[in-house]
Amino acid sequence: MPEPAWPADVRSLAAAVAENLVTPRLRLVALQRQQGLADHNMIARFRRHVGMTPKQHRLYHRMELAKRLLRQAELGTVSITEMALALGFERADYFSVVFKKHTGCRPSAYRRG
Repeated sequence: MPEPAWPADVRSLAAAVAENLVTPRLRLVALQRQQGLADHNMIARFRRHVGMTPKQHRLYHRMELAKRLLRQAELGTVSITEMALALGFERADYFSVVFKKHTGCRPSAYRRG
């Protein structure tokens, strides 16, 4: 996910976000500190180079992963609730709301194609 043209601190945070994509209750501030990137300008720098905040970046990639998983035929027997939990969401209804906002349809409708 990190682009080579991004500054090292932005690449580092993007990589950390990618590594923790499905971690429930991830606190991005703690992740920034863990990466040694806890200065107050980091979010603005990230947004300037990536085009979105770290939180938006993480959510975007979680939704893209959800779309890929929902289209995999071999996962057709996995419930939406199980998938939501596997993607780091604590509640399936919240996952459904976020997914619909991202794609325009509910996960079950997206799965049906």
